[in-house]
Amino acid sequence: MDGTVLIADDDKTIRTVLSQALTRAGCKVKATASLITLIRWIGEGLGNIVISDIMMPDGNGLDILPEIQKMRPDLPVIIISAQNTLTTAIKVEENRAFDYLPKPFDLPELLHKVSLGLKIKESKSKSKLPELHENLPLVGSSNVMLDLYRLLAKIMNLDDPVFIIGESGTGKTLIANTIHNFSDRRTLNIIHANQNDFLDHETGLALLHKAKRGTILIEEISSLDISKQNILTGLLDFELENKPRFVITSRSISIFNELDKSLLFRISKFIINASPLRFRLNDIESLIKHYFSNEENQFEDKLLFQKEALRRLKDYYWPGNIRQLENVLQTLSMSKHNPISSSHVEDILMAQPVFHDGNEHQDKISNSIEYHLNRYFERHGEILPPEGLYDRIIHEVEVPLIKITLNACGGNQLKCAKILGLNRNTLRKKLKLSDINVTKHKKMMY
Repeated sequence: MDGTVLIADDDKTIRTVLSQALTRAGCKVKATASLITLIRWIGEGLGNIVISDIMMPDGNGLDILPEIQKMRPDLPVIIISAQNTLTTAIKVEENRAFDYLPKPFDLPELLHKVSLGLKIKESKSKSKLPELHENLPLVGSSNVMLDLYRLLAKIMNLDDPVFIIGESGTGKTLIANTIHNFSDRRTLNIIHANQNDFLDHETGLALLHKAKRGTILIEEISSLDISKQNILTGLLDFELENKPRFVITSRSISIFNELDKSLLFRISKFIINASPLRFRLNDIESLIKHYFSNEENQFEDKLLFQKEALRRLKDYYWPGNIRQLENVLQTLSMSKHNPISSSHVEDILMAQPVFHDGNEHQDKISNSIEYHLNRYFERHGEILPPEGLYDRIIHEVEVPLIKITLNACGGNQLKCAKILGLNRNTLRKKLKLSDINVTKHKKMMY
């Protein structure tokens, strides 16, 4: 990389780490703990790219972005911040920053962003977003939510269709409404379409005119048969001034095999995966706080949770996702126990119904592994686990795989090796290394 990077962060450690990494990458670096100094440097024409924190001793990094744009409209600015909310992501986008990375950030990723920023020739124009407040509908600061915030901020004001996929209870409709309510279409209609809107071409056109330039939301697209899908495809292609934007949802990933291919290609430019709650368990405390602070719920007393009670909530699989969590919280609030103990939580979780919502992909091995890996990283907090994780995880999966296969083969190593697709000698080595007792798996012969 070749260029001068201006760094503004009140954390000396971050300034040092970034300065050393960027210098090794070939950049010149000027670092400061003051936004006033940063603005002076920019005004003097110094720097080819800026890395700035938001919360600084002498101001807010977002507040100076308009001033930077006015002085140096082509100067890329990368915002780094521990304030990881949808508000932050949208404000970064509306103020035309080049990019945004949450703290703690991945250093190689930041270096890659700097490399891209140094190559930028001109900033892209972006429409002004509405005034924002902290009481936003989406809650959480997990990695999956931060990725969602950044994606929403980028696509909010585009015209292309958005396809939201997620299990029941993950907040697909909430995401769809957020896209509309925080875009430049927010003062226009959002129409919840149903099958009757796609009976024929005429009813479809009536839907377009009714929505004008607003948003058309189609919930669970699998409810449209092939003829209605064809009508929707035609509406997406129809040339119309002030054409509305389509936002479409689906519960099942198998929808990719069920939809008409012509329709699928038209709606899959921007796909949003609404993450299951079990993949963002660290958001549970924020979701609880949001639920009980909601004026609509009108709780008399603030409900307190003991540490073990929160841990039990985080240990649960949540097949019904956020909707199920809200049901559990409502039941807890009616139990008259305060503070809530782990036994109170356990009683309610044990009484939860078994969910069958058509999400056959939920039972895939990869989903179960993803769930446990998320839990593993969450237990480490902000500290990364020891090195060698790949081999440890592979070993944990490999041992039960061999044991169960060997048992199914009655202890016959040759059959087991063939089923696993391994050389017999390779299997023997693995049995020895994993200390698997073959005798235990041999079936008695009569």
